[in-house]
Amino acid sequence: MTTKLKFPVLIVASGLSVASSLAQPAPAPRAGDDRPVMLSEFRVDTTQDRGYIATNSTTGTRLNLEIKAIPLPIEVITREFIDDIGAVDVKEALEYSAGIVQDGVATENNFLFSPSGTGAAGSLSRDTTGVNIRGLNTRSFLRSGFRQDTVTDVVNVDRLEVARGPQSLLYGVASLGGVVALTPKYPRARPQTDLRLGFGSNEFYRAEIYNTGPIWKARGDNRHLNYGVGLVYQNLSSRSDFDDRTRLLVTPALEYRPFSDTNIFVDLEYGRFENTGRGFQDLADANPGNVRNPVTGQLIAENINEWNETRMVAKDLFKRGRLYRWSGPDTFTQDDYFSGTVEITQKLLSGLTAVLGANYSDRFTRNRSISGSVQRTTTAGPTVTPTSLGRWTDVGPDPVNPALTQWKTVGHGWGYSETHKYIRQARLDLSYEFNLFGHRQHILLGRTEQTVQQSALSTSQVTSNTPGSANQGFLAFGAPEYIRFQGEQFRPFRDTIFTEWDTGTYAVYQGRWWKDRLTAIGGWRNERYLVRSYYTSFVKQDATQPDINLANWILPGAPDAASLVNAVGQARIVNGYRFGAVPQRDDVFTAGLNARLFRDVNLYAVSAGGIFPNTGQRDGAANPFKPETSQSRELGAKVDLWKDARGRSRISASVAYFEVDRQNAIYNFAFAPQPRSNNQSTLRAGFTGNTVATGTGPTAYSVHNSGFTTFQTNNPVTYLLPVSYLAAADLNHPRVTGAPQQSGFILVDYASLGSAASDPLRRAMEAAANDPATNTGLGGATVGTGATAFNSNNAYMNRNSDVAYDDRSKGVDGQIYLNFTENLSTVLTYTHLVQAVRGGFEIVDQPSSTEYDSWWRFLRYSPDEARALSLDESKTNATKVGAIGRRTSDVPRNVWAVWNNYKFTTGRLKGWEASLGVTLNGPRQGEQVIDNGLRSRATDENRRYRPQLPMEYKANAAIAWRGEFLGRRWNVRLNITNLLDDQKMINTNTSTLYLDPATGATVASTSPTARAITVSNRAIRYYEPRSFRLSLSTRL
Repeated sequence: MTTKLKFPVLIVASGLSVASSLAQPAPAPRAGDDRPVMLSEFRVDTTQDRGYIATNSTTGTRLNLEIKAIPLPIEVITREFIDDIGAVDVKEALEYSAGIVQDGVATENNFLFSPSGTGAAGSLSRDTTGVNIRGLNTRSFLRSGFRQDTVTDVVNVDRLEVARGPQSLLYGVASLGGVVALTPKYPRARPQTDLRLGFGSNEFYRAEIYNTGPIWKARGDNRHLNYGVGLVYQNLSSRSDFDDRTRLLVTPALEYRPFSDTNIFVDLEYGRFENTGRGFQDLADANPGNVRNPVTGQLIAENINEWNETRMVAKDLFKRGRLYRWSGPDTFTQDDYFSGTVEITQKLLSGLTAVLGANYSDRFTRNRSISGSVQRTTTAGPTVTPTSLGRWTDVGPDPVNPALTQWKTVGHGWGYSETHKYIRQARLDLSYEFNLFGHRQHILLGRTEQTVQQSALSTSQVTSNTPGSANQGFLAFGAPEYIRFQGEQFRPFRDTIFTEWDTGTYAVYQGRWWKDRLTAIGGWRNERYLVRSYYTSFVKQDATQPDINLANWILPGAPDAASLVNAVGQARIVNGYRFGAVPQRDDVFTAGLNARLFRDVNLYAVSAGGIFPNTGQRDGAANPFKPETSQSRELGAKVDLWKDARGRSRISASVAYFEVDRQNAIYNFAFAPQPRSNNQSTLRAGFTGNTVATGTGPTAYSVHNSGFTTFQTNNPVTYLLPVSYLAAADLNHPRVTGAPQQSGFILVDYASLGSAASDPLRRAMEAAANDPATNTGLGGATVGTGATAFNSNNAYMNRNSDVAYDDRSKGVDGQIYLNFTENLSTVLTYTHLVQAVRGGFEIVDQPSSTEYDSWWRFLRYSPDEARALSLDESKTNATKVGAIGRRTSDVPRNVWAVWNNYKFTTGRLKGWEASLGVTLNGPRQGEQVIDNGLRSRATDENRRYRPQLPMEYKANAAIAWRGEFLGRRWNVRLNITNLLDDQKMINTNTSTLYLDPATGATVASTSPTARAITVSNRAIRYYEPRSFRLSLSTRL
């Protein structure tokens, strides 16, 4: 535990001791006092929730309104539902909310560069707070309206509220597609203790206790002090080796009303979360080069199988199971987490109320990691052992050159890091409620301040299990054994500080009109943000000391100069501040209208905005991107039908059609020009800039041999032209015979090129640039070695930059709550989502570019078309590459979820309950269809594309008994997950490749030597096997 976390822990401990000591003498309140204290305009009384149905919500407006009157899609997950499905954290509680995606399938893509991480669900996992709502990622949960960055236990949660659609009006950044808001358990006036014990599969065991009651209550009025405190210990593993998770959490809360118009709520959490076994499970086998695949005949990497999958060592070579974890048990992540919220509600005047809230969270993370790789080398024979570092194993003849012997070793390196993250949040709301012509009106003015600061300590390994190797250990290549940590040492390397400031100012109007038949909301929010990042590298106090003298490494007082100000041509950074130290500003707007057509039928329309600031990303010319924003358009209906004798609806439903347009999402285009990094005189090691290479023979001439790195475009511009692109009739032309040539390449000076009619080199350059079989016919950077090497200095390799794009998500979602009888409760949710790219991918102009630069080929522009645009890359249109209309998200198009609970209230089964839940996810992409060059894997020639994963379904069940035993009320519940025990899904398809039979290399289908072959692809997904949890709970 760090010193910085001791103070919050002392607060927690002292709060517990005070609560327990003061609670004893408090008089027991009347039965009617069993409720949380509430100020109706800001808080919902969750004791009014009936089973799985809730009637009111504050999410989306921050005002307590009937859900059916709010012109927003609000889904409430009640506490009873959370308990019935056996959820222990928020993510488990969201399992039956269709359209909230918590995992990813097709994670290998370049659409994860957006600030939100959206594009595919690749940044989602069970250990983060991120979820995907309506195709867009939401990074954090909200608790009392404040950002939460850890997966929250449900011990102190009364309900969850899901608001679909952009929600930045009140909640600021990171709300592009929706939010998940947690309603905490508020301390109650009646003493109450809930105890729950549980155990189950995967080494699950859990103990929790929640206690609440009065500390003090004034006589004759409503002044009081109540407390609540929860305590949890939990262990949960998975089937994979060593993947163990433990959680210790304590959650004190106080509610104090010192005066009739003043309420103070204090909500604290302290927890320790540990996860072991986080290292790699397997390693890819080393690739010796390209060979003919024995099944397909294709010339391809030797470590690729016939399914186009990389061969894995433990699983494929040594037949370890897929749950094997080669990296062993010694990796871990340990989080110490504290969050404290104080909220003061003060009624100032009649109808005028102020709410001041503040939250401070502190998360300290220690992480030990491991990296590994299979390394190879060759020698002249089995008796000639390698001289390079490693524990080498003779694995037989080299597949590419059988005359050589191939050797392999397993290298691994340990890592250690510490991250300390603070989040300080403050919010002031001023709410005024008044009547206008007899109609209720609300105006809310507010301001939020958020500061996120993170200090990240990185280290460097300085000892290993191999003499002579400081930062890498080695194992012999053979049947895997678990890799163990052996006390390797780490020296501090760098401390990186990241700070983000965000200020939001907002105004919200909510009004009821026409005898409350119409409810209108509208709002504006201005977001102002700034980012600063810099680092300080550790240095030796005594330069003569070895690296392993850890005490000799000190942190200088000043940050590294290179981290405070960028070089000329780079994104402008001033003293570490991004955007040139100029705060960025943006506005979002929301407007909605709800109309009550009949008593139990409401229609609504809403347009809402979301925002996610750019934290410093820039385009190829170093200009910062605008923030990632979203704007929705939505039409919906909410109905409550078929009242029972007590006036409660047997059917409660909502359905909506929505469209969400997103702008300024970020894609990493591997072939976009990057002038911010070009045109700098950086030499290759050992070379001199702009030396001369000369041809041979009577027509010999000279060309400048740049010696610059491939990411430079200093004049003169030269290319390496493969001789194979020369026409046979041109081989004896003086421009060819006199050119500098080496290893089948000609060094060409672009400035000296003549017309296609007169210059054979121009004709060959055109042929290379137009070659349908390759996009990199002119991609060579260097030929040869040493002083005689040829070095091209071309813009063909000056590429890789972020670009902005726009997309749209549209679809239908709905929730239905059924209570046909007092015994039967059903929740049914559905989402249909279609998402596709709409436009963007605008690249910047590259000065001094030529028509032979690679981005023209990847954008499907010919040299003639490039010349027609005056070689201005910013005039290109990405529609030619086929990305427009393509799907970038791997969330399912259709998702159904249903949960049924039946209570037996008579007969021999009285007190028993039976539940059945089913989730159905529609087909998902087995592989991202758009590659990092904006090309389609599904339609481009000679590409292999994995099939979709078919629809998947999972059935869960529960059996419970509630009743009296030994004078106490008990709840015994058995939850079974994956009832049908489906553990694997596989789907296959085929692709057509065109090969040259002589070489096995792929060629264009129009090539005279092309022979079509059919190859198989597959997509596989695994699931956790059937598991159970048995819990026993009672109220003391």
